[in-house]
Amino acid sequence: MLSSADPIEQLRGWHRCYTAVHRRGARALADLRDRYGGLFDTAAARQAVAERNRDAAQDFTNHLLPHAESLLTQARTALAALPPAGHHSAWKLLLDDLDHATAHSRRILSAQAETTARNAALRPYITTWAEHTPVVRDLIGQHDQPAASPSLPVEEQRYWTGLVQAARGRGTFDAFETWYDATGQQITLAHLDGDDETVLALAGDLGSAQLHVLGHYPDQHTAARSLPPPVPPGVLRPDVSPYSERVLSPEVPVQDLTRDVLEARQTGDVADLLLSATNGTGPAGVLARLEEFVSTCAEFGDALDTRDGQHFAARLHDLAAQVSQITGELRAVGEDMATTVGVLPPYRTARPRHLPSAPPPPALSAQRPAEQRPTTAPTGIAPRSAASPRR
Repeated sequence: MLSSADPIEQLRGWHRCYTAVHRRGARALADLRDRYGGLFDTAAARQAVAERNRDAAQDFTNHLLPHAESLLTQARTALAALPPAGHHSAWKLLLDDLDHATAHSRRILSAQAETTARNAALRPYITTWAEHTPVVRDLIGQHDQPAASPSLPVEEQRYWTGLVQAARGRGTFDAFETWYDATGQQITLAHLDGDDETVLALAGDLGSAQLHVLGHYPDQHTAARSLPPPVPPGVLRPDVSPYSERVLSPEVPVQDLTRDVLEARQTGDVADLLLSATNGTGPAGVLARLEEFVSTCAEFGDALDTRDGQHFAARLHDLAAQVSQITGELRAVGEDMATTVGVLPPYRTARPRHLPSAPPPPALSAQRPAEQRPTTAPTGIAPRSAASPRR
């Protein structure tokens, strides 16, 4: 149950429970889809959805809804006490959104409706709470912690900042946690030169000349209690939810694709696998998804708005371009293979598992008359390997 004694930890606990319910339901539905995304048992899928909605509704009505108004009041009080900032209106809108979700949830529960339909109607509002929980949690966490950053005497600050810059140059700077405070200042905790007993608190972009040390502490707990708490972090894409109902074709592991090639007998089988791996449709699309993954990582690096982030983003954009080029070349090979007809020759028989193997018959090319086989390559041209790529 949520309690006023520790609302943050209790809210975090409910959030973990809801996330587990969502993932369990997603896995159950994925298990009911074929390799092309279609459901092969619609009755079982309806049952999986009903169970997911039931579990989510029970957790929400028993452990969160009774305390929703209190949580929102605490979050609004904390927001009003923060120094003015342009993004506060967006946070206020999210809290209003949760207020709306809470009111509609109570209205649904008070109506005389069949249980399965009621649970389904509750799901969008429960999901709203799950999506916005980090904002509520971090705003409430502003209470009982210092609002202003500590400061060191000028000479001491210059000394420690010099140690940090030297450690970064040696590669012995270990930053392990970072956040933004209510003023928009980035705060980072770090160790130097393998010294895990001293925790340094730094302010500013780690890659900028304005980076400076706020203080040094004997442990992480003392540092966290001495520094302004974090405000809700941003999101990469405002319209993307971790609890969306998107239905994608199941991902086929690369080792399964490799196994399918090993089991293939005809050119068309391999061509289909190449095209499915590169087009992003059918049973795989792994390369198209890899390109999307790398590009999204690059987008995240750009969004950090720091020098290190820009450096990582540039490298990732280059890698995404390389993946895109490889994907295009593989797709072209697959399309070329699809226009040919080929089948493995019958002499390539499987070996017995328990009996001695007979020596393989000579390949067809080895049976050609000697006068048809060049014994040496033309001068200045190396013999081409069968594995050489087509140009």
